[in-house]
Amino acid sequence: MLRTFTSVLALVTVLALAACGSSAVPEGEARVPESSNTLEGEQFENVVALLEGAGFTSVETEALGDLITGWLKDPGEVKEVAIGGDTTFAASDTFPTDVTIVVYYHSFPADEEAEEPEPEPETTSAPSVEEGVVTIENNAEFAAIVSLGDYCSGEIAAFASAFRGRTLEFNGNIGALNNSGSNTTRFDILVGVGDYSATSQPGPAFQFRDVNITSDLGLTGANIPDTLSVGNNIIVTAEVRSYESNSCLFLLDPISTQFR
Repeated sequence: MLRTFTSVLALVTVLALAACGSSAVPEGEARVPESSNTLEGEQFENVVALLEGAGFTSVETEALGDLITGWLKDPGEVKEVAIGGDTTFAASDTFPTDVTIVVYYHSFPADEEAEEPEPEPETTSAPSVEEGVVTIENNAEFAAIVSLGDYCSGEIAAFASAFRGRTLEFNGNIGALNNSGSNTTRFDILVGVGDYSATSQPGPAFQFRDVNITSDLGLTGANIPDTLSVGNNIIVTAEVRSYESNSCLFLLDPISTQFR
């Protein structure tokens, strides 16, 4: 009798274990194919495919942007997987198929991931002439500002900023000539565009500031007068220095001055 009871008990135990081993996943749920520890370190694309293949329908990814050059982690390597917010799970665990799963993976910051740099937007203030002397004839921006009626225009300020350090050449005139402070050998010279006119002067109010006529203007040509005076028509070659918004003066450093 004891032998029969023992045999029955063993059979029940085997059947119970078999039933546990073959238990079906409840409807509307799916079994996690791997544990959380196993998924860490895998490429995120493979993990997404594995989870979706197991029946999960809401698998998301999130790049961490946490890598810097020289780190041993590879871009795309999974840091952790969160299932419904839980980052620790076993391969035998089951969850609703529509549970939110987020696969977090290592990546470089967004500005380092771009394969190609985005082209810089074109700006109207960029120089039209890459090299050499800027003239009215070869540069549309310069041609535009010399015809303006307002010498305080923002277009002039933008041009001066964009062309700082560049060399300009144009026909101009001496519009005003004053001592620089109390110095009797240095002058502030107002330079207009085109031929001198006592009644109107379009374009910027160019100025040579604190210059010596003999040593700084670079006087050239066969018809250099004995004295420099208001009304002289000249050919100006000068370097763009700056624009003063408070006085609306466009400062130039003279390179050469030729009388015409």
